Amino acid sequence: MGGRLGLHAADTMFRGPGLLMMLATVSWLVLMVRQVPCRQTLADQPVNTFYRLCYSDIGVLYQVRGLAQGQILYRDTDWEYPVLSGGFVEVARFFTGLFGFPARPDVVDQDALNAANVFFAVCAVMLFVCYLVLVELQRRMAPDHGWQQGLMIAVAPVVMAEALINWDMFAVMLTAAAMYVWARGRPGWSGVLYGLAIAAKLY
Repeated sequence: MGGRLGLHAADTMFRGPGLLMMLATVSWLVLMVRQVPCRQTLADQPVNTFYRLCYSDIGVLYQVRGLAQGQILYRDTDWEYPVLSGGFVEVARFFTGLFGFPARPDVVDQDALNAANVFFAVCAVMLFVCYLVLVELQRRMAPDHGWQQGLMIAVAPVVMAEALINWDMFAVMLTAAAMYVWARGRPGWSGVLYGLAIAAKLY
C-alpha cells in the first residue's frame, strides 16, 4: 500500500496515481452524499443545515449576496472573499447561466433557489478538479514515498466532512502548486503562485 518498490516490481498506474485518483473520487462522493440532507428544494421550506452538519456558504451566498440577481461582486454587493475567489465564483455563475439559470434582477425566490442548487453543483465540480490536482501535487512532492503522501489527502476525513463549506480548496491547490514549484527550484514561479493563493484566500 505505497511502500518502497522491490527491485523487480513495477510502479503501475493502479498502484500509484490511478488508485489515488480513484480514492480521492470516492472521498468526494462521500462529501457530496453528506450534502444531500442540506439540499433545499422549496423556497418556503428552509433546511436547518447546522443541525444536519452539512452547512455550505456556496448556495447561501448565491442567494443572499445578489449573485442570483446579477449584481457585480465588490461593486454592487459586499463580498468578503479575496478577488481571485471572486473570479472563481464569477466563472461558476457564468456556467450556471449556460445551464439555463441566468442571473437576472427580477428573479423570484424559487428560481433563485433552483439556480443556487445548480451553482452549488458547478462549484462542487470545479472544486473537485482542484482537489484532484492537490492530491497529484502532494504525490509528486516526495518521489520516494509520494503514494503515502497523496493518500493522506485522498482519504482525509476533513475533506469528506468540510471541503464544500466554501471555496477554500481553490486556495489550497494554489498553495500546494507553489510548494511543489519551490521544491523544484523555481522560486520566482513559486512566488507568483503564492501570490495567487493569497489572492484566493489568506489561510
